[in-house]
Amino acid sequence: MTQISGRYGRHARLAVLTIIDEEFEAVKNDLGANYEVDTTGAWAPISQSVAIAQAEKNVKYVTYPFVVAQASERSNSPANEQIRRLVERFRPEVFVVIGVAGGVQRAERISNDEIRWTGPVPGDIVVANYVHYADYTASLPQGEFLRYYALDHPSAVLITDHARAIRHYPWHETVKLNPPTTSVTPSTTSVTPRVHIGEIVATESIKGNPSSDDQVRIVKLFDKALAIDMESAGVGRSIHDLRCHYHYNPIWICIRAISDSVRAEDPDMDPEIRKLADPGLLENNKLERGQWKEYAAAVAAAYARSLIARLLSSPRPPTPRDPGADRWSFPPD
Repeated sequence: MTQISGRYGRHARLAVLTIIDEEFEAVKNDLGANYEVDTTGAWAPISQSVAIAQAEKNVKYVTYPFVVAQASERSNSPANEQIRRLVERFRPEVFVVIGVAGGVQRAERISNDEIRWTGPVPGDIVVANYVHYADYTASLPQGEFLRYYALDHPSAVLITDHARAIRHYPWHETVKLNPPTTSVTPSTTSVTPRVHIGEIVATESIKGNPSSDDQVRIVKLFDKALAIDMESAGVGRSIHDLRCHYHYNPIWICIRAISDSVRAEDPDMDPEIRKLADPGLLENNKLERGQWKEYAAAVAAAYARSLIARLLSSPRPPTPRDPGADRWSFPPD
């Protein structure tokens, strides 16, 4: 059996990982992944019978252009486990993590009686180029200090060659839902989703309390971070750990649409500026997430569809250990 195939001779060129139900349904529907692969809980855009027929015709193992799967739970450990299962079953070339996240916003004074929140807003996209794991720390009498372990960060090639280029195309016109007609934070949302590329922070908890010491610490410590999620460190660690053979070298990309704003009360902020911050804008994280979560999932799915179409638009050339794979394109809507 060639090295690129997974268990039972199955292979997917690309694997999509989602977390919550809204993400999974949006991605599965937008990408047309309507066929379950055996009883794996992973879904593909072609049926098993079609894949087998193609394999027999071309004397190849059974190849799917991509599969869509959902982690069992939120947080980094379940994401790590699902990546391992996908590698075991499909040996994908590329992993695409698609979902929603909190967008980090920071207060900035623009006049004597006005401040603005800067950072990604609900409906925007953040493509991660670096992953911080905020919860791996040492708590010592001298203070709390970050600790580190090895993980794979999102692929610079995928970002440079594809994620950046997509920003210049009308990908947002394919979003299947409309944004909320009203919002608890109307002044911080944009009509057209924007794509930001930058750092992301992975934690083990939802960040929705602006007065929490931990949330204040994270927003201040990771001063360039654009978003906060709960899975990216687990994905990066899993892919790093699974590089066990020179014939298999998977890469990944993380696409997060903003569903809510993560802000923090800054004790070092000028008191006059702090008084200008609307308490409602600091405290309505849960309400905002409820309003924007479904739309944000649709935005992430639309952007990811454009990315996946680019990645699969070229065939994979054969090698002595791999018969290669054909190009694939989405059927017309």
